[in-house]
Amino acid sequence: MTDLSHDHAVKPALSAGQLTQLFEIAKAISRESSLEGLIDRILQDSRPWLRCDTCSLFLPDHEAGDLVLHSAQGGECTHGQIRVPMGAGVVGAAMDNRETIKVDDVRQDPRFFAAADKKTGYETRALIAVPLLDGDACRGVIEFINPEDRTCFSDADVALSEYFSGLVASTLYRMEMAETAVRSALIQRDLDIALEVQRGLLPKVFPPFEQYGGLDVWGLCDPALEVGGDLYDFFPGPDGKLFFLIGDVSGKGVGAGMFMAQTRTSMRGVARAGGTPADILEEVNGLLHPDNEALLFVTTIFGCYDPATGEIEYAQAGHNQPVLCSQAAGVAYEPYGGSPIGPFPMANCATIHAKLSPGDCLILYTDGVTEAMNASKQLYGEDRLLAFASAIAKDSSKNIATALREDVAAFVDGAEQSDDITILVLRRV
Repeated sequence: MTDLSHDHAVKPALSAGQLTQLFEIAKAISRESSLEGLIDRILQDSRPWLRCDTCSLFLPDHEAGDLVLHSAQGGECTHGQIRVPMGAGVVGAAMDNRETIKVDDVRQDPRFFAAADKKTGYETRALIAVPLLDGDACRGVIEFINPEDRTCFSDADVALSEYFSGLVASTLYRMEMAETAVRSALIQRDLDIALEVQRGLLPKVFPPFEQYGGLDVWGLCDPALEVGGDLYDFFPGPDGKLFFLIGDVSGKGVGAGMFMAQTRTSMRGVARAGGTPADILEEVNGLLHPDNEALLFVTTIFGCYDPATGEIEYAQAGHNQPVLCSQAAGVAYEPYGGSPIGPFPMANCATIHAKLSPGDCLILYTDGVTEAMNASKQLYGEDRLLAFASAIAKDSSKNIATALREDVAAFVDGAEQSDDITILVLRRV
């Protein structure tokens, strides 16, 4: 048994014929477009290169903690039928130590993993195990078994095997990068589709003032990732009233976006039958909870505005307290109450009443506003939001919403956005 490290030795130069053969192998390998085709080509071309009976390629399955065996003998290739525990056998030693191992007689080497022979009925006599090194990374091990026309592998065979392993390692890296690029493109396509679906659920047309008795409505949503878990919506209610809502789904990404879409669709569907905001949220909770195995939840405010009186009745389900900007009473936070919907069989919503007189506005938002953080780990905070609202309360809903987003952006000053930012403003003209 021999462990061969060539870090400080010069490998023998290849002959002109060997260089030509290696070049032809490299060209053939480079034309393979699939991983399985590449593995087959590596296994088949390596056997005449090393003049051996069998070639095996061991690739790591890090999730399972195994090395997966791909093997070629004669004209046959087999894939993945045998797994070797990480670190086991001569192969495991070659991978762990990042060095070539030549074994002249496997019966004399205690590291030899005899279970593979026992399972296949094949008899291994001598071998070379070569790690597939790519910089500091080891992408697997290639093993050459039972030399033809000789009892064991020579030092020249070791040199040939290491030339070949370098070609294999670089080709596997190229294939891995290509497959990663394809997977990334597919994931990005799915994210783009999900984002378009989410954008399609947000209102695009805001009602003119006269439609709801002088009510000025505006909203915006900036997801932290491609797809977010925030939502806002408004739609006609009974007797000329207006339903409105804002919500924040736990988590971010596609899963939160899908739950957001389900919540928004359920709210619209249930609200068609009428009822108080609290009744509607309780029924929506009943639709969300049974299939909510991930225990996602939504903090939300669902309300109804009466244009005849300016009265608002809304159900508070654990969401951030809205800011009521009143010409008569000043700027203050509305009461907090209730708990999120979704994870529990019964909803716990607080019913709250407010009134918008001409010139008053109600600012609803998600915690991406108050919890926005700058590079110094400071939060935008509730006090800053209240000061902002006091300074801009007489502006239009659109200007209030966009100016708040800009104020948050100025505060974080380029720091990465950590949560979705959603704002909905109702102002009575």
